[in-house]
Amino acid sequence: MNIHFPLIIIVCSILIAVFCKRLTTRFVKTFWFLLRKLSHSVVGGVLLFAGLTFLMELFLGLYIHSPYPIIHDEYAYLLSADTFASGRLTNPTHPLWEHFESFHIIQQPSYQSKYPPAQGAFLAVGQVLFDLPIVGSWIALAAANGAIFWMLCGWVPRRWAVYGGFLATLNSSFLITWGQCYWGGQVALLGGALLFGAYPRLKKKPRVNTSVILALGLAILANSRPYEGLLAALPIAIALLCWLFGKQKPGWSVAVSRIIAPMFVILFFTFLWMGYYNYRVTGNPLTFPYKVWVDQYYSKTFDSLIFSVNKETSGQQPVRTIYSYDLDDNQPEPKFALQSKPFQVKLWVKLWRFILYYSGSYAVVLICFFGICAFFRNRENLFVLLISLLVITATVSQGTRGHPHYIAPIGCLLILLQIECLRYVYQWKRNLRLVGQLLPITVLILSTLTTIMSFADYRKPASGSSRYSWALVRQQISKKLDSVEGKHLILVKYNRDHIHHDEWVYNEADIDNSKVVWARILEPKKNTDLISYFKDRSIWLIEADNPKIRLIPFRRKQK
Repeated sequence: MNIHFPLIIIVCSILIAVFCKRLTTRFVKTFWFLLRKLSHSVVGGVLLFAGLTFLMELFLGLYIHSPYPIIHDEYAYLLSADTFASGRLTNPTHPLWEHFESFHIIQQPSYQSKYPPAQGAFLAVGQVLFDLPIVGSWIALAAANGAIFWMLCGWVPRRWAVYGGFLATLNSSFLITWGQCYWGGQVALLGGALLFGAYPRLKKKPRVNTSVILALGLAILANSRPYEGLLAALPIAIALLCWLFGKQKPGWSVAVSRIIAPMFVILFFTFLWMGYYNYRVTGNPLTFPYKVWVDQYYSKTFDSLIFSVNKETSGQQPVRTIYSYDLDDNQPEPKFALQSKPFQVKLWVKLWRFILYYSGSYAVVLICFFGICAFFRNRENLFVLLISLLVITATVSQGTRGHPHYIAPIGCLLILLQIECLRYVYQWKRNLRLVGQLLPITVLILSTLTTIMSFADYRKPASGSSRYSWALVRQQISKKLDSVEGKHLILVKYNRDHIHHDEWVYNEADIDNSKVVWARILEPKKNTDLISYFKDRSIWLIEADNPKIRLIPFRRKQK
């Protein structure tokens, strides 16, 4: 939906409010009456928005398209999910691990994703319960939207929390970009909503269950987006400390028994778990898998990702490069080396991407602009704004593309700021009174239309129609071989000009027992060892950069 359609609808709404006052008044009263009816039960609201989100994801996933992985990160998270679903925290290094190296995965000292485990854990729930990891993504987003409503109940009047619940639930960016893929920010969004929802409740009335929820939010952030989660949590920690030592502080017996002790227990076991997970994956409780991946594959000298078969030295940091050879190539010079060049995205592009993503439509951005003064109306709004600016500034300053899930820990705060702007518009006086009351309703209507249009237009790339068509072909090949008797080994051959984003070599957690194994072609001697190791399998060759990709039966050399 381009910007012209929301502008037309907004102008029409203003004209209706000006020239059809009686009709507008009746419509506005009915709308807000219905929101008040939905706001009687907090638990009921949480279940409503969680259930509505899950049903929309179910419809989108089952009746429009069953998603398949495309991005490198998705394969890495699926590896974590498969590992956890198998009852393990990590996997032993394969004896021929060089053939299976790929982006965002470590092979030594164990075989596992470089990412924190929370996203993979939710995918594992879907895999265990329904044999569909994507269901775990739906569950995470449903829980996040339910938590956003609960969080808003602590900051704004209940009917506005219901309004915000619909605003989040109808956000097409959440539903499609996060809900229909295996990577995203829904888990961090959930953690942030629990953290920021517990904060005002804890100050108003200290309770053990509220402290536990706040600590659980911190635990989820630490295991999903630890860097941005830490930045979001620091202002909350400082504010709580100031409150505990301030004039309105609770008694120390209350503070210790209802706040400090419950949080300490949850966070203590969280840190123990994180240390144990790090120990199992990296061999060191204090070393994260991401750090191991950086040490092995990331070159600070060239500011790029380089993969190599032989360890080399770049500055003071060891780097590995994954080379791809021809099957019969005895030359030391590789045919192709995987390498992603540094990239930069302009600051304003990142900011606009964040704004549009968390607003869900141009309409919210346009109307919130009229209520931007609400940011400075009270200390609470200013506090929320400062936290948001801190996390956004730290995120956009990094040399990354600025994906929206980077700031997911404060996603609920961005929705809260939108609601505060809309509340400011709603409170316009005199001749603009009806206009101000109708514009928030217009936002919700446009969000609904945007979601419906996004559902109608949503299609994963079809074969031959997109540069991501390789992912569909890879999925089709896997399904085809799954139905063929026996086990299979696929040797992947790349050309020198191969696009590094189109990576075919990803495998399940238990490589040896997988129905289909994908392997990178290396030097002839290593290829011979690989073929000998998987001698009981049918072997195929794929030329990944061939315009017409097909499975080519591999003929073993006669001794």
